[in-house]
Amino acid sequence: MQTKQFFKISGFIGLILLISLGVIAYFFLPPRGLDYEAVQPFRVGSFSATLETQTYTIAQGDNGAAKIIVSAGGEQTVLDSWFDNDLFNDIRPAYVSRQNVDDHWRRDLVIWQPTYSGGLTAAAYISSSDGRFHPLDPPLERQRPFD
Repeated sequence: MQTKQFFKISGFIGLILLISLGVIAYFFLPPRGLDYEAVQPFRVGSFSATLETQTYTIAQGDNGAAKIIVSAGGEQTVLDSWFDNDLFNDIRPAYVSRQNVDDHWRRDLVIWQPTYSGGLTAAAYISSSDGRFHPLDPPLERQRPFD
């Protein structure tokens, strides 16, 4: 009788821990790398936005200049970036994450760019409150995740 209760309590505690880990992983996911040559739509709050990545030297080499074209709120913004797609590196031209930047109750789409020191810098985001592109001042910084 006591072992049956023990297994029920253990199962309930295990379920609570599993749900907690899922919630923590959902809110603290590292930035996700975008494809090298792609147009990717995103929902930000009740708005839509599009991020297009363009790499200019992938035909001749495996690294070089890139552009991130952000279409949000009826406006288009171009961000300069770079990439490195060789055997040992997979540095994407853009990364995105979702986090609360503007203190609105929905999470915003943060646009990260690689740095030459191996990190990421977020100098802009798309707000979930108005669906528009906004600069970040001061920019956010973090280590680049392994892809």
